Parts: sequence; C-alpha cells; structure tokens
Amino acid sequence: MAGETILGSVSQLWRYPASSLAGERLDA
Repeated sequence: MAGETILGSVSQLWRYPASSLAGERLDA
C-alpha cells in the first residue's frame, strides 16, 4: 500500500543521509 511505499522510501532516505551526516560530523 501507499504506507508501505512511504515507509520504504523513508527507510532508504533515512539510512543514507544519516550515514553521510554521521560521517561529516565525525570528520568535523
């Protein structure tokens, strides 16, 4: 359903940006 699609998108968007931000913060 639409909910599952949204959750899937959020999961993907959450993982990559979170990792990028964490990496940037650690580097900073």
